[in-house]
Amino acid sequence: MLADIAERTDMARCAEKTVDWEPFWLGPPGRRLYASLHHASGRARTGVLLAPPLLAEQPRSRRLMFEVAGVLAALGLPCLRFDYYGTGDSEGSGEAHDLDAMHSDLEFAAARLRQQMGLERVVLMAWRGGALVACSWALQHAIDALVLCDPVMDGSAWLVELESADRMERVSPGRYLHPARLGDSDDGQLMGFPASAEWRRGISSLRIADMALQACPTIWAVLRNASAPPAWADQTFALPPGTPRFDGQTRMDATLFLSPQLRRLVVELGKALVSLEP
Repeated sequence: MLADIAERTDMARCAEKTVDWEPFWLGPPGRRLYASLHHASGRARTGVLLAPPLLAEQPRSRRLMFEVAGVLAALGLPCLRFDYYGTGDSEGSGEAHDLDAMHSDLEFAAARLRQQMGLERVVLMAWRGGALVACSWALQHAIDALVLCDPVMDGSAWLVELESADRMERVSPGRYLHPARLGDSDDGQLMGFPASAEWRRGISSLRIADMALQACPTIWAVLRNASAPPAWADQTFALPPGTPRFDGQTRMDATLFLSPQLRRLVVELGKALVSLEP
């Protein structure tokens, strides 16, 4: 009973706090990324860089990323959100959005967060396909901790799923008055978003299990089924039952949001990250 009361009190405090956030451009002219920094009150030692999902899952998760950043900032962890180059509100065409470009985006964003806030530690929290990109980037760049949320484990298998879903959507009579013929998919897009041959090669070459143990000394996994923790995860958290799937709805109006159960998990993650501070 006392534990339940304490948890509800913590949740209420996080909900009551108003955390300032500011949008800005990140990176050099001609390659600017849209970014937003959620400020934490007081002197922070650890910050969180949020790497969003990819393709159609990115715009659907925008509200969720905003809310997650707000909760973490209220716990004393400044957060930086951004759109990859060639996506969202960032500059560039979708054809330029590939693995190398995403690695550059992460480098810009991590450096900006660390320098602007004077942080000692930066945690990279990546969602879905963004977890593949985060792990591969962390192989060559120092990051203090990785938190992989509902990660895509195998890029090659995921690409097959995306291409299959794309083919079915193109011939769906429920979506189009005059559906395309099966096989008419030579426009370089997946689920309505540009996905170049270079993007596909890069993503299909990545597997979490091959990279994680070399990528970062501290890796946490946030999974839908946490009953069998992966060998590469130092700590595993379970997504609440009923958490909407990023890939479970193709309509753009099926926005993901922070449910009370998911908010509790984000608070738990935030407190655990703060406790890592020496």
